[in-house]
Order: sequence, then structure tokens, then C-alpha cells
Amino acid sequence: MSGLVDTSIEHDAVDEKVLRERAERAHAFDAYAADIARIRSGRRRATVPSWRNGGELWRDDGNVLTRGADGVPRYVMVAFERPLMEKTAEILCRSGGHVLNVGFGCGLVDEAIAAHSPRSHTIVEAHPQVLAWMRDAGWMSRPGVEIIEDCWEDVDWTPFKHHFDAVYNDVFPFESGEMDLRLWFEVVRLVLKPRTGVCVLYGPDLSEDAVGGLLRKFRGTVNVQWDACRVEVPFVIPEWRRLGTGTHTIRIPWFIIDC
Repeated sequence: MSGLVDTSIEHDAVDEKVLRERAERAHAFDAYAADIARIRSGRRRATVPSWRNGGELWRDDGNVLTRGADGVPRYVMVAFERPLMEKTAEILCRSGGHVLNVGFGCGLVDEAIAAHSPRSHTIVEAHPQVLAWMRDAGWMSRPGVEIIEDCWEDVDWTPFKHHFDAVYNDVFPFESGEMDLRLWFEVVRLVLKPRTGVCVLYGPDLSEDAVGGLLRKFRGTVNVQWDACRVEVPFVIPEWRRLGTGTHTIRIPWFIIDC
């Protein structure tokens, strides 16, 4: 018997890990289901993220930065993305209809949207510092522009059912986790006009396989299209790490809800 090893402790540890992971997934899906029900009924979350109460933001040479938990500055939005935002705005405004953008950031995409003079232009922004910059720049009084001062997760979207011709979401922080993405897609299903409305996805390094994976989280059938633009990258931020510095052709995915 001296050659036998008692693995019961190891099996117990594995079983506990599996059970814990299952419980975490179940909790996440329960929270997601509650969020879906809340969004459909127009109710707010019980709590709001701590960054809304004074998370530090500052501007530097057209960029917006914040400070991570480790104290290291992190880019929230960068000015070199302007060509990407301008092309995104052109896609969003092709119908000339009602356009929704979630996350103002540097204002690059919203300035580009405004230049196309859509029928209406709705911006969702929650950060107090960004809202202050928007007020200073006169966004609150621009004709045809509606500012919703809230997190997109807390907006009562029910009055906007099938209202928008185009929607876009490029927020920070956005975990891009499965539940966050599924929740945003539920908002898209609610507010976007079916069969004609356009949803543009942000991601400088999105492949067709990656987009296919993202859209498998969407309840319904979608028709995916692609556009492209050239972007000069002078320095690297996490979203651009794989591509690196230099001039890149960036493909921009967007989709229409078929049903």
C-alpha cells in the first residue's frame, strides 16, 4: 500500500473550486436577469459606481486620462483616434436620422456626428468632470442635441423603444465582460429600429472571428457589415497594444438587426 497516494484531498479541492465557479456563474446570470428586467421596466440600479463620485480625470494635449488603482495614469480617450471616430460618425449618420452615442470622452465622435447634422443627437454621459467640460463647451445648449446625465445602465430606455436609427457605445470604464456586453445588447434591441437601424462596434483590433464571438451574445439575427479607415498611432495604449505604433488600416464592424 506504500505506493498508493491519497488524492481525496485534491479531489475535494477541485470539487470546491468547481462548485464555487458554478455558484459565481449562477450569481452573475441571476444579476444579469435582474438587470434585464430592470432595464425593460425603466428602473434604476440600487447603487452607482464609485467613480461617479469624483474619479479623477484630466486633459492633456487633446487626450483624457485617469489614474488607476495603482496610481498609474491611464488613457481614457486619445486624440489619435480622431480618424476612427470620424469614420464611425459617418456610418452612424448615413440615414440622417436619430443617433445615440454613449460615452462623450474627448468629444471626438460627437463633434463628428454633429458635423453631419442628424435629425437628433442624443449623448449619454455620467462622469461629473466630463459633464463640466461639456457645459463649458456649450453642448448643453446645442440645437438638436439631448444630453442624458446618467450611466447607460440606469437610463430609462423605455421611452426610446425602436427610436434610434444608429447607436454607438464607447465608454470607460467598460469591463467588456459577458454580462456587460449582453446588457448593452439588450439596450440595443430595445432602442434600435429593427431592419434599418445601425449599431457600430468599437474595437481597433476586431477580427471577423472576434466580432462573430461578440454577436453570439446577441439575442436575434444580425447582418454584419464592415467599413475601414487609416489611423496613425504615435504611442500605444492597451486597446492598440497588438497593432503597435505606425499607420494602420482599421476595419470597423457594424450591424443591422434582421429580427
